[in-house]
Amino acid sequence: VNVFLGLGLPWMIASIYWAAEGQTGPWRDKYPELKDKYKDGGFAVIAGDLVFSVIIFTMCSCTALAVIVYRRRAFQAELGGPKGVKTNTAIFFVMLWLFYVA
Repeated sequence: VNVFLGLGLPWMIASIYWAAEGQTGPWRDKYPELKDKYKDGGFAVIAGDLVFSVIIFTMCSCTALAVIVYRRRAFQAELGGPKGVKTNTAIFFVMLWLFYVA
């Protein structure tokens, strides 16, 4: 579900938009190698950007899972438990999310 909502849905909306919009001046300037291949324009994603994002996402998700496993073993609670611990975990998860988004 997260992959569909996080990548699939925005990509679908962008591809529909660019199919309706067609080639524009800024699109031709940004993708000069694609303007002859796709005469009607289109939604283009440079492959290098996606690889970096997937690596960062994988690092963040593995870190989050490690924290949950640690909390399960140490406090017998994945997201609940003692007040200080759950507050610190919540702050850490928000910071992890900000790191991913940035």
